[in-house]
Amino acid sequence: MNGDPSATEILAAIADWLDAQAKQMAGRDAYFARVAVNALGIVGRELAMSVGGSANANAALCAALRAGTIDETTPGLFGDLKALARHQIAIDQPHYRSPTLLNLETDSSHGHRSGSRDRAES
Repeated sequence: MNGDPSATEILAAIADWLDAQAKQMAGRDAYFARVAVNALGIVGRELAMSVGGSANANAALCAALRAGTIDETTPGLFGDLKALARHQIAIDQPHYRSPTLLNLETDSSHGHRSGSRDRAES
């Protein structure tokens, strides 16, 4: 083990420093500094959660759907889509908590599933 910081540790250190600087700024500069802090957080979470595997799974799923190899009747498809969506939300919005998050029910008239569009107040 060497003493070098990991990529996620470097990102976190930069985000912490920038966050401290943003608190001393006003107006437009403060806003863009906060946007940058949030962007660094997203990149750090992607690295920490090994999003590459998820991106590959998403690309394979999209290709199979386009090719017609799988469709809405394929067993397990809905669960895979839900897992990919939850994974992406965990990266993009780690503090998002909703009791209805992807709580999807089957629409018996069409056999499809429909999702709640209600978003919890944070």
